[in-house]
Amino acid sequence: RPVLLEFYADWCPSCIVWKRDVFSRADVQAALAPAVLLQVDATEMTPEVQDLLDRHGLPGLPALLAYDRQGRELPGLRLLGEMTAPDFLHWIRDKWLPST
Repeated sequence: RPVLLEFYADWCPSCIVWKRDVFSRADVQAALAPAVLLQVDATEMTPEVQDLLDRHGLPGLPALLAYDRQGRELPGLRLLGEMTAPDFLHWIRDKWLPST
């Protein structure tokens, strides 16, 4: 299955917006049903978390990385920062899942 990897932290205001206004919506959850959702909790910036951010070349949070069914990241589909729920639904349906 395709994978969506979210980098999140409790201290990140934009991460909280994603959680509250986007991921909590039933239509978003339904659109994501064919995928596996994974989260890296960066609330405590441990050396391991910093290493993950560095290895993925992420400048900060929030960040969502999309992977196809073979486990390959689709770097052109990285999401950094905030996005509205309707825009995220469009991204899921028209950009990410059709390409996996």
